Amino acid sequence: MTRWTVDLRRLALPLACAALLIAGLAAGAAQAQTGREIMQTQKDRHDVDAEVSLSTMTLINAKGRRQDRRMVTLRIRNAEGQSRSLVKYLAPNDIANVGLLTWEQPGDTEDDQWLYLPASDDVKRIVGGSKKNAFMGSDIAYEDMRAEDLDAFDYTLTGEEEVDGHPCFVVEARPATQTEREESGYGLRILYIRKDIYFTVRTDFFDPRERLLKKATFTGLSNPAGDLWRAEVSRFETVRAGTATETVVEEREIDAEIPEGTFATQNIKRRSRYR
Repeated sequence: MTRWTVDLRRLALPLACAALLIAGLAAGAAQAQTGREIMQTQKDRHDVDAEVSLSTMTLINAKGRRQDRRMVTLRIRNAEGQSRSLVKYLAPNDIANVGLLTWEQPGDTEDDQWLYLPASDDVKRIVGGSKKNAFMGSDIAYEDMRAEDLDAFDYTLTGEEEVDGHPCFVVEARPATQTEREESGYGLRILYIRKDIYFTVRTDFFDPRERLLKKATFTGLSNPAGDLWRAEVSRFETVRAGTATETVVEEREIDAEIPEGTFATQNIKRRSRYR
């Protein structure tokens, strides 16, 4: 009896070490996702085939003066998996029916964007470096209104940080293609992605010299279905100018029936049937 007791005691330390090693390996496996894999998981969970949202965008100047704009945003994903989106202003009257049409293109091919200005009945193509410019005087650039193209950026997981009490992955995104490096206003973005739901709740934007340009926060999270999450409030703040743009979603429809012709360039002048 004593002999076996002594043997078990001798085994206790190696067994404990083995248990710790196994636990460590399991934890390591759970944390072994790369930045790119985290972004792919996010895309898989939160992309939908069609979506419509009605919202109010508020421009806030450095003195706190506020200007409201009502808008509708329509998005679909085509048969090839590329995003198509159309933003239409509904009010005030002086910008009603202004439209921004965006077509995502694969790989190093430049995304297509067109801006319709009804005052001049002019459709202007947003090309090259123009995509770094502000959209209609807001703190949101044209390039911010594109879908995230995972092939256009290099993603690096740099650590973890809490945002509003929630543990987040911290992922750095840098332009990976020649087109993106030449045309983007950003040399670096830092994304804070909640670990529990794989949703970006904050993004810091840096210029090509990696100086902080602006910050975006995404709050008021809702869970329309399954693993799908949406932010009902987004706020972009331009650091040096002291300005901000806040967008509050009032209505949202997932898997809405949107005719693909809505996103044809020849239809950008049409008034939206959504109000």
